[in-house]
Amino acid sequence: MSSPLEKQYPLHLTVYVRDIDKLRKILDEDHEVDLEAVDARGRTPLMLAVTLGYSDIAKLLLERGANADAMNKDMWYVSHEAISNGDVELTDTIIMYRDYQRAVKAAQSMKSNLEKIRDTPDFYCEMSWEFTSWIPYMGKLCPSDTYKIYKRGSDVRIDTTLVGFEGSSWKRGHQTFIFRLATVDDVVRPQFILLDHDAHTATLQTMHDDEPLEAFRPSSDATAFRRTTPVSTTYIDVDKIGFERSKGSFLTSWITNSEKTEKINGYECKVFNACNVSLITKTRSEHLTEADKEALKQEEGSRTLSGLLNFIRAENCDESTTANAADSLTVFEYLDPEFPIDGDIGRPKQVTRKSNTFKATLHLAENYPLNLQEQLIPIIDMMAANNAHFSRLQSFVQMQLPSGFPVKIEIPLFHVLSAKITFCNINEPGPHVTPLESGSDFKVHSVTIDDAVFEIPEDYRTLDDSNTLNVYDFHSDNSPRYPSAAQQEEMLLQLAIEQSLREQNASQLSPDAADNHPTDSLHNLYDPMMAQLAQGGYETDLERAIRESLAISGENHPSQRGNNEPVLGQAHSNRPHNAAVMDEDALLTQIMKESEREEQERIRRLEMESEEELKRVLELSLTDK
Repeated sequence: MSSPLEKQYPLHLTVYVRDIDKLRKILDEDHEVDLEAVDARGRTPLMLAVTLGYSDIAKLLLERGANADAMNKDMWYVSHEAISNGDVELTDTIIMYRDYQRAVKAAQSMKSNLEKIRDTPDFYCEMSWEFTSWIPYMGKLCPSDTYKIYKRGSDVRIDTTLVGFEGSSWKRGHQTFIFRLATVDDVVRPQFILLDHDAHTATLQTMHDDEPLEAFRPSSDATAFRRTTPVSTTYIDVDKIGFERSKGSFLTSWITNSEKTEKINGYECKVFNACNVSLITKTRSEHLTEADKEALKQEEGSRTLSGLLNFIRAENCDESTTANAADSLTVFEYLDPEFPIDGDIGRPKQVTRKSNTFKATLHLAENYPLNLQEQLIPIIDMMAANNAHFSRLQSFVQMQLPSGFPVKIEIPLFHVLSAKITFCNINEPGPHVTPLESGSDFKVHSVTIDDAVFEIPEDYRTLDDSNTLNVYDFHSDNSPRYPSAAQQEEMLLQLAIEQSLREQNASQLSPDAADNHPTDSLHNLYDPMMAQLAQGGYETDLERAIRESLAISGENHPSQRGNNEPVLGQAHSNRPHNAAVMDEDALLTQIMKESEREEQERIRRLEMESEEELKRVLELSLTDK
């Protein structure tokens, strides 16, 4: 007679005891068995097999359709567990199935989203992205951006001024993303088009959900990179987030007890504070050899950034284990949620966890011309598949938000960088937008969008990329092409520090000297890893553009440097070690002082606003009398 746990978790039980014959029999005979059932410890059968290192079991589950992109309760993906276990062959197999499944899911999801919005009202809107940071100069270096969104039927167009490169200089690009449905070989398929309006080119990718599995096998370079690099995951901890109405200033709240409202682009919005918004980064390194760890340790020890990032982050706790609990744990003890486990199953883990808590503000309008669920979330979903910033926004708006449309929303992107997203210019008439109906408030309620907006211009050269994955990509981080969130954060912080030192020295030197004599501090702060990242194509367009914008100032440009000046990043052999340590300490002190000064300035502005608000309330009370 089978136990309740065996009935509840038939696949997990056979996986744990590594009974592949019984597992195959269950899969052959029980066609309703749930391959994605999650056990009491938060694992699917495939996640359990990979965690325990059972490659034969894992491959069988993959062949039967198990989700290779599943996540456990600790926010690690199956691929993370495979890499951390150190089984190269199993890792390659997991990555191949994962990327194949992502491609299939992306094609099906895009088609579903386009069909979902087909019957919703057509519209035009803009999304303004403003980047902010409490680290001095960080926010200044991150340019704002505006996405212009056109929707007609099942077609979507998004114009953006993404920062791009041409030659050795950066510029504001003029690019368009088009999502549409098209009939290809008598089959309706989703298409993704990238228009480069400066180069007059169009890269078209028809999304297929029937690509061969082998096309997604990872390259040997990607495999080697994963073997020698820590794995990391960064996410917003949505479980602890709470929302509460924002009150007016202290004085006005004491007098009127009113809840705060603000007008954003003409719409009255309730203001909410999001509490306990935590951005968490976890890193694992148990798969690295001692030589790999030593190389990373030396690299981090030579970088000011590593110490600085640890200094500014709120927490640094350890979640490592020292033994495989499965060695002394029966299957029924593992499946029993009431049974306490000392540590965890699988290979002993070496995990570091860091987090920051952010204060976020939401402005929600009750009466807004757009519907978040029906009109915008499908578009955000499509953009999130290949855009990290939209992915953060997606995870935030999918929560149970208070009622109303989020006209303005604030989300963390990195531990030192947040974004404020504002929706504006809804149905604003323009060259491609024709108003059909306006209300008594003189706002346009319905529009028609020109068909030509969603077509490739006749004079554009079309690059048919339908059989490649270069445009709408399904690969993830932990590969040479995709820097982790921690790596991107270090690059952004490095740029902020360079700009801080540049402005400081520019104020101390004559203009000519500032242009021609980079400081020793700047040389020592330059991160060798960043040079490697740049050579390997790691930096995103945004980060590379920021770096180029700094170089344009002339300080780093070869033509502006004397013949005997060392290049940025070149070591000074005659520079004593204690001088570098003093530079680092001085830099930390400088940055924290600047942050404190900006915080004091913010408090001063709030006090002035409170006084002005109190004055208005008193004047209104006298008028009423």
